[in-house]
Amino acid sequence: YAGRLIEVVGLKEKRLGDMAFSDKHANFLVNFADGSYRDAVTLIEEAERLVFKEFNIKLEREIIVLNNNNYKIN
Repeated sequence: YAGRLIEVVGLKEKRLGDMAFSDKHANFLVNFADGSYRDAVTLIEEAERLVFKEFNIKLEREIIVLNNNNYKIN
């Protein structure tokens, strides 16, 4: 469901640097070699913002990034 929302707001295959939303499943990010942490977070934040703006639905992250060295899995 989240992937479909991300696709509808136009982010499927959206690329930033070497990081992009997958062309198969829009709720996955793909690192094309040198994708950065910052690029990944920027794409995630853009998806959250656009989905909320379009559908008034708040996406919840399955992985919560604490900083570039640590993560927490819900």
